[in-house]
Amino acid sequence: MARRKTRQQKIIADLRRQLPRTEAEPIKQEFKPETASTISLEKVEKPKIMATKSTYTNPYLGKDLRKTAILTGCIGLGQIVLFFLLKQHLLVLPGLSY
Repeated sequence: MARRKTRQQKIIADLRRQLPRTEAEPIKQEFKPETASTISLEKVEKPKIMATKSTYTNPYLGKDLRKTAILTGCIGLGQIVLFFLLKQHLLVLPGLSY
Protein backbone atom coordinates (compact mmCIF):
# COMPACT_ATOMS: atom_id res chain seq x y z
CA MET A 1 0.00 0.00 0.00
CA ALA A 2 1.40 3.37 -0.98
CA ARG A 3 2.18 5.95 1.69
CA ARG A 4 0.32 9.24 1.56
CA LYS A 5 2.29 12.45 1.45
CA THR A 6 2.19 14.62 4.52
CA ARG A 7 1.28 18.29 4.29
CA GLN A 8 4.91 19.28 4.76
CA GLN A 9 6.03 16.98 1.93
CA LYS A 10 3.38 18.49 -0.35
CA ILE A 11 4.53 22.02 0.48
CA ILE A 12 8.17 21.11 -0.23
CA ALA A 13 7.22 19.50 -3.55
CA ASP A 14 5.21 22.60 -4.50
CA LEU A 15 8.14 24.88 -3.67
CA ARG A 16 10.46 22.75 -5.79
CA ARG A 17 8.11 23.14 -8.74
CA GLN A 18 7.99 26.92 -8.30
CA LEU A 19 11.78 27.39 -8.30
CA PRO A 20 13.13 28.67 -11.61
CA ARG A 21 15.17 26.06 -13.38
CA THR A 22 18.56 27.24 -14.53
CA GLU A 23 21.22 25.18 -16.13
CA ALA A 24 24.40 26.13 -14.38
CA GLU A 25 27.77 25.03 -15.59
CA PRO A 26 29.76 23.04 -13.08
CA ILE A 27 32.29 25.18 -11.27
CA LYS A 28 35.85 24.08 -11.84
CA GLN A 29 38.19 24.66 -8.96
CA GLU A 30 41.87 24.17 -9.11
CA PHE A 31 43.43 22.40 -6.20
CA LYS A 32 46.44 24.20 -4.80
CA PRO A 33 48.10 22.37 -1.97
CA GLU A 34 49.24 24.78 0.71
CA THR A 35 52.20 24.13 2.86
CA ALA A 36 52.37 24.82 6.54
CA SER A 37 54.52 27.90 5.96
CA THR A 38 51.97 29.60 3.70
CA ILE A 39 49.01 29.11 6.03
CA SER A 40 48.59 32.07 8.32
CA LEU A 41 46.56 31.82 11.43
CA GLU A 42 44.42 34.90 11.57
CA LYS A 43 42.10 35.87 14.32
CA VAL A 44 38.66 34.85 13.16
CA GLU A 45 35.84 37.09 14.28
CA LYS A 46 32.80 35.36 15.62
CA PRO A 47 29.58 36.30 13.89
CA LYS A 48 27.51 38.74 15.88
CA ILE A 49 24.29 37.25 17.10
CA MET A 50 21.52 39.77 16.95
CA ALA A 51 18.28 39.31 18.79
CA THR A 52 15.68 39.30 16.07
CA LYS A 53 11.99 38.76 16.26
CA SER A 54 10.84 35.44 14.88
CA THR A 55 9.38 35.80 11.41
CA TYR A 56 7.42 32.54 11.63
CA THR A 57 3.74 33.17 12.22
CA ASN A 58 0.97 30.66 12.40
CA PRO A 59 -2.35 32.20 11.32
CA TYR A 60 -4.38 29.60 13.21
CA LEU A 61 -2.56 29.99 16.52
CA GLY A 62 -4.18 33.31 17.46
CA LYS A 63 -7.67 32.06 16.67
CA ASP A 64 -7.14 28.84 18.62
CA LEU A 65 -5.75 30.66 21.65
CA ARG A 66 -8.63 33.16 21.58
CA LYS A 67 -11.23 30.36 21.41
CA THR A 68 -9.50 28.48 24.23
CA ALA A 69 -9.37 31.58 26.43
CA ILE A 70 -13.05 32.39 25.81
CA LEU A 71 -14.14 28.81 26.51
CA THR A 72 -12.03 28.62 29.68
CA GLY A 73 -13.39 31.95 30.89
CA CYS A 74 -16.99 30.86 30.27
CA ILE A 75 -16.46 27.60 32.15
CA GLY A 76 -14.87 29.45 35.09
CA LEU A 77 -17.65 32.05 35.15
CA GLY A 78 -20.29 29.28 34.99
CA GLN A 79 -18.72 27.52 37.96
CA ILE A 80 -18.73 30.73 40.02
CA VAL A 81 -22.38 31.45 39.15
CA LEU A 82 -23.36 27.86 39.95
CA PHE A 83 -21.49 28.03 43.27
CA PHE A 84 -23.33 31.21 44.35
CA LEU A 85 -26.71 29.83 43.22
CA LEU A 86 -26.15 26.67 45.25
CA LYS A 87 -24.73 28.58 48.23
CA GLN A 88 -27.76 30.95 48.39
CA HIS A 89 -30.14 27.97 47.93
CA LEU A 90 -31.63 29.55 44.82
CA LEU A 91 -30.92 26.30 43.02
CA VAL A 92 -31.39 23.00 44.81
CA LEU A 93 -30.00 19.78 43.43
CA PRO A 94 -31.02 16.54 45.19
CA GLY A 95 -28.10 14.78 46.87
CA LEU A 96 -25.95 17.93 46.85
CA SER A 97 -25.64 20.08 49.95
CA TYR A 98 -23.77 23.35 50.43
